[in-house]
Amino acid sequence: MAIWPATAHELTQLQQALGELTPEPWQPPTTVLRIGACFVCFERVYGAGDASDRGFAGAAVTDRRRLLAGVSVSRAGLALHLGAVLGLPTVGITTRPLVAQGAWPVDQRGAMAPLLVGGEVVGC
Repeated sequence: MAIWPATAHELTQLQQALGELTPEPWQPPTTVLRIGACFVCFERVYGAGDASDRGFAGAAVTDRRRLLAGVSVSRAGLALHLGAVLGLPTVGITTRPLVAQGAWPVDQRGAMAPLLVGGEVVGC
C-alpha cells in the first residue's frame, strides 16, 4: 500500500483512482465460516451524527452465502442492541463517549486517555 496522502487534494485523487478500478469479485476463502458486517448512518437534522440526530443501523452474519442472522434498528445503544438481537458478544466503538468522561488523547500515534464513570476507569 502507498503512504497515506499528505493533503486533502491527494486524498481526493486517490479516492477517485480507487473508484475507477475494476477489481476481481471477492470470494471468501473456504476456511472462513462466518462473516459479519454492520452499517450505521444518521439523519442530517443537526449534523452528521450530532447527539440529537437519530441513527439507523443494520447488521448481518452469514455462513458462506447463507444468512444466519440480520437486524436493523433505529435507536441508541447499537452494539448492545445488536448483540442482544443476534445473540452474539459485541463491542461498541464510537468517536465520542456516551456516558464516560475523560480528556481527549494527545495527537500522537498510539496515544490513549482513560475514560471514567463515577471515578472508575471503564475504557481508554
